[in-house]
Amino acid sequence: MRPLRVYLDSSDYSTLSDLKRRTETAPGVLEQLRRWVAEEKIACYFSGIHITEMAPLTRVHSAAAKRRADVLVGLCGRNSLISLDRLIARELHNALGDGDSLPCVYSHTGDWYPEGVGDMSPVGLIAVESDIRKEIRDNVANRKARRQLKRNLFRKGKLRADAHATVVSRARTVDVDAVLRELPMRPQDARTLLRYAVGNATAREASDAFLESLRDPSWMMLWFVRHHEELTPFIKWVRGPSSKFLPALHQMAEVAASLRMSDAQEGTNLVDECLSAKMWKEHQDNLLQRIANEMVRDLVQRDGVALSPEAIDDRCPGLSVGFRSHHSACWTVTSGSPRKPKESDLADALHAVYAPYVDIFRADKFMAPFIERHLCGLPTRVVSKLSSLVSVIQQSIDVAEDHL
Repeated sequence: MRPLRVYLDSSDYSTLSDLKRRTETAPGVLEQLRRWVAEEKIACYFSGIHITEMAPLTRVHSAAAKRRADVLVGLCGRNSLISLDRLIARELHNALGDGDSLPCVYSHTGDWYPEGVGDMSPVGLIAVESDIRKEIRDNVANRKARRQLKRNLFRKGKLRADAHATVVSRARTVDVDAVLRELPMRPQDARTLLRYAVGNATAREASDAFLESLRDPSWMMLWFVRHHEELTPFIKWVRGPSSKFLPALHQMAEVAASLRMSDAQEGTNLVDECLSAKMWKEHQDNLLQRIANEMVRDLVQRDGVALSPEAIDDRCPGLSVGFRSHHSACWTVTSGSPRKPKESDLADALHAVYAPYVDIFRADKFMAPFIERHLCGLPTRVVSKLSSLVSVIQQSIDVAEDHL
């Protein structure tokens, strides 16, 4: 029996990493999860959404961010789910007939980062030989002196052996702060890049060093803390679109409230006529279809393709569940007693994209019923309270063991 795949909500890592909150709201949960992980009865997975939500916006939050990351690493290790862009692209390929089954979205080496990040070339930041040439050009005014210095340092366009040895020696011990400001790299990995820049490490070693740093959530939190000023756009990647969408939700709620007041005064039923469940479902289908087909062009580079809502539901479950859950949640702002929309709602919907690919999915009390509804028979169990998580997992373990 394979371990049950468990996906925690971002708020769970906050609760479980705070002793007081953990004791008050979820006593014994962290300890039991750790036991099950050690016994290989469950495997916890994290995503890039977790990483971006954990990132501290200011140094004041740095200690809490580090604690959250430590709990995440303790439970998940390197078990991650691939980035949303990769997952949705693979689902769309599946819908277009490029595959016979749902895509594999699991990584056991911590590959949570978006498509293309692994192809970044950090060597340009530490091109030692070119920097030496630039220093000679900029700081040695006399042409004759420049030529003599180049002859002393270079032979046939390459650093001479003695000069190379000196640079390599410095690369092992040089202050790497400049590199770390540009890339989220552990010091030992940054030094590998420095050695690569002077020919003392292979390109594969340099690439692996860069990716190893990205795969370490604890290090990522430390880097975020040290460079939070530069990372503001990255940290807000999840929250940014939600912030832009909130005004539209507020406006929708205001219009609904105005219509309901008019209904009460005039004895009419305009709200239910304008915002019927049937009309809202049709709007949801049409919008999902439009967005999915736009993604086919952007992520898969296919033109002239028109996926139906049914095909998207069947062969793109992550995209379907994530989008439909968020759209259904938006409908609540038009109700008679509307819930005020939150910036975290969109992030919750992005997490929901992963729900079809795990056995146990944690979501907050507001989003859980929408996610559960749109899973449409998939076996994932959605848990709306952290305090209920242990009992739900135990039930699933018992069921799985009974079928052995």
